[in-house]
Amino acid sequence: MDEKHKTRNENIKNVLPIGLKDFLKKYTAVSGKFIDEYYSFYEMCEKNRFGILINDVIEYLEIKNDDRFYENFKKNYIDGVDYIKKNIEGEKMEKGKKYVLYYINLDTFEKICMISKAEKANHVRDYFVILRKFMQYYKNHISSMIIDTAFNNPKIKKASKTKIASKTKIASKTKIASKTKIASKTKIASKTKIASKTKIASKTKKASKIKKGLTNSKDK
Repeated sequence: MDEKHKTRNENIKNVLPIGLKDFLKKYTAVSGKFIDEYYSFYEMCEKNRFGILINDVIEYLEIKNDDRFYENFKKNYIDGVDYIKKNIEGEKMEKGKKYVLYYINLDTFEKICMISKAEKANHVRDYFVILRKFMQYYKNHISSMIIDTAFNNPKIKKASKTKIASKTKIASKTKIASKTKIASKTKIASKTKIASKTKIASKTKKASKIKKGLTNSKDK
């Protein structure tokens, strides 16, 4: 094995298995607390594009003037593109009035953090630049390395083949069982049909004999 492949295998060994958050904590100088906070917003948008509640961002950045923030937010961002609105009715609210909740996507969240004048936003901006670079590196190199290693791992390949073989075997057994069941039903139906015909034939024969007997009786 040459030095290049040896180094690559050592890198894989050191990296795998590692998730994005653990990767950021291990290879960046950003504090673990900040990464946990940031990653919680990242996770909010994994299943739902507009998964971040704007109230959580206000709290996160420690924004003190909510009214001014909402005024600038509505002015600078587009409904349906950068955020969505959800109307809710609360029990403690005045009758007929609705309360609007704003949900944003990850890009909007980062934009807000980058242009915010809140005191906390100063170090948030510096950390974002670092995290973004490492996240991009992870997606371009580490995640593909994980997939590549998994597909070329004999144990994983064997497990995958075993799983497929098991599913094929079950499918085959199900198919055979289904055919057997159909054949059994067909056989029963056939026997029932023959029995029914035999019964009818028997009754017809019996009726014929009775009729013949009655005819002979009249002739006498």
